[in-house]
Amino acid sequence: MNRTENTSGKSRIKRLTRIFFSRRRLSAALLGLLLTGVVLRWEQLSPWLRQGAAQTAALSAALAMPEVTIDYLKSRYSTELVPPSQTEQPSIPVLPQDETASQSSSASRPLPPDTLVPEQEITSSSAPQEPPEQSSSSSQSQQTENGPSITDIPAAQRGRLVEKQYTATAGGRYISYGDGLIQNTTTLSNEEVLEILETPARLNPTEEGEPQVLIYHTHATEAFEPYDRTFYDKRYNWRSRDNTNNMVAVGTVLAETLEENGISVVHIETQHDYPSYNGAYEKSAQTIQEVLEQYPSIQVILDVHRDAIQEDSSTIVKAVAEIEGEKTAQLMIIAGCDDDGSLGMPRWRENLRFAAALQSRLEGAYPGLTRPVLFSYRKYNMDLCPNGALIEFGSHGNTLEEAKRAARMVGEQLAALLKGEDKADQKEEESEGAALPQNQEDLDRTGAEAGAGL
Repeated sequence: MNRTENTSGKSRIKRLTRIFFSRRRLSAALLGLLLTGVVLRWEQLSPWLRQGAAQTAALSAALAMPEVTIDYLKSRYSTELVPPSQTEQPSIPVLPQDETASQSSSASRPLPPDTLVPEQEITSSSAPQEPPEQSSSSSQSQQTENGPSITDIPAAQRGRLVEKQYTATAGGRYISYGDGLIQNTTTLSNEEVLEILETPARLNPTEEGEPQVLIYHTHATEAFEPYDRTFYDKRYNWRSRDNTNNMVAVGTVLAETLEENGISVVHIETQHDYPSYNGAYEKSAQTIQEVLEQYPSIQVILDVHRDAIQEDSSTIVKAVAEIEGEKTAQLMIIAGCDDDGSLGMPRWRENLRFAAALQSRLEGAYPGLTRPVLFSYRKYNMDLCPNGALIEFGSHGNTLEEAKRAARMVGEQLAALLKGEDKADQKEEESEGAALPQNQEDLDRTGAEAGAGL
């Protein structure tokens, strides 16, 4: 060892000694320093032995060192004991977290005791990723007309997908209105709800060309199951930033159908839930207010979503009806209640009337297309317009094409409702058997739990 290296070693020991002697446990610290000095001068050792001795010395000293001393040594000598290539770790991208179950603008009051809490959006602690692209070799031979074969999915990542058509009969919490049903999960009696519905929905004619409908998406990146099949890949997260493959695509079909039927539409394609779900409802509320200021002629605002229905950790549900021979995503319209004013939603009665009128029309034209209107203590920006509603187009188990078919049907019937065709503002009828008595137990559960993707 030359003089320069010797001087450098001595200066290191002096600095360390000043630190150690100001603390307790001097004997252990001195032992560590002595071993360190030996390592610095022991040139005859092989490199791997020197490194092992250095690490042993550091450990011995660290056991007695106060925290400040350890921090000093880490910052001063870490690169000398361990090469940088061994300390560097690959960066792990952090995925945006889902929005919490309740936001200020989507606030909800406590539900009555017999009402279930909304089922939350399916998440995974490992943040499920999109399924890997299939290679052009062996896996391609296992492709089916409905996408990759189940054998292409690792066994631990396979889930079961079931189809259900949700129906109910009038009675109990289900109120018959026209051709439709309302699921009353509020503390209002059915009689009080029917009294509200005695006044028809108010939809005023506008001048030709003026926008009447605003379509927007609080959770635009919600997407669907890519294939119509009986299983699914748990690694898929049912999200997409591609507006041709998410809720914006459903809203586009709805807007085009309305326009084809003579109703002018403003369709906002903004992804309010990107990059984070947090604050999505606040962001979409600001969008609504800006559009209403620009287009005061708008009478209806629709927040287009899809639901997420899960039976257990490995089973998801496709909410589906066969309409005109084709699988079609079942719809659910949500109408908020604010009977005590705690949600700041003074127009909730008008929203309920609109939701009931639209659902009755849809069931009259396409029996089985809709689940009962969910009348509950939800807000979801329905305070901003007298005819506001949130519509769930199927679930994450449905395909995009199934949701688009439903959107075309909604567009046709909403246009007829706005034009006053065939007196869509029907009065309630308390006739029983307004819908088939299948799956009512499931409907009681999932209807009250709706809003998994909200």
